[in-house]
Amino acid sequence: MVTIKIGTSRRDLSDNFESWLADQVNSRKKDGSPVVVEIDIHENGATLNLAAHDHSVSFGASSRVYNPTEQAILQLWGDKGLGGTGFNVGDLISFLKQLTRLLR
Repeated sequence: MVTIKIGTSRRDLSDNFESWLADQVNSRKKDGSPVVVEIDIHENGATLNLAAHDHSVSFGASSRVYNPTEQAILQLWGDKGLGGTGFNVGDLISFLKQLTRLLR
């Protein structure tokens, strides 16, 4: 299962997530609210919690060893530029579409 959480809104990753995600992010940006998109992945041996944010946040580093699927997901996350401050909703949507293919 892959879950997307933005503020108090939560949704399972499905075929129709793109417009919901874009609407959620864009409405928060328009309101001047901080945007944090949390992606919880618990599927096909991958267990990861990722967060894309538009403001500076400090997270602790993990010391666990990632399996090959998790490594591929983290590589894709970095390739899309989602690990730092600020993100493009199009890159996040692209990541989630590719994630779906990775987890098959």
